[in-house]
Amino acid sequence: MNAIGVGRAPNKPLLTSAHHDATKQQTIVDGDLLSQPDRSNRFSIVVYSNRSDVNAQAEKEAGEIVVSGSGHFTAELSGDLRGRFLTAVTVRAFRLLPDEGFAITEDTSEISAPIPVAP
Repeated sequence: MNAIGVGRAPNKPLLTSAHHDATKQQTIVDGDLLSQPDRSNRFSIVVYSNRSDVNAQAEKEAGEIVVSGSGHFTAELSGDLRGRFLTAVTVRAFRLLPDEGFAITEDTSEISAPIPVAP
């Protein structure tokens, strides 16, 4: 994956594993993001739950995690998503607006490849 510049869509996340944690009643997702940060140095990874891995897109939003910069990330999603397939997109997130605090931009990546949630 090549790093990209400001003003262009960030790279898609690479989901590496997903499993259900019965103790926490959460689905834990690990992945990596290799994308060039902008001045805010923040990205939002939005994870989606899909019924199938065939043409899996963004069927139902399962959760979101804000990350600072590129590298490894872990997301804890509410509920038991076993039997589902997860996909994700990266949003170049939170550009500082002087009087309004943070606001999400519209720069999004392509959707990631689907991975199954392990028992």
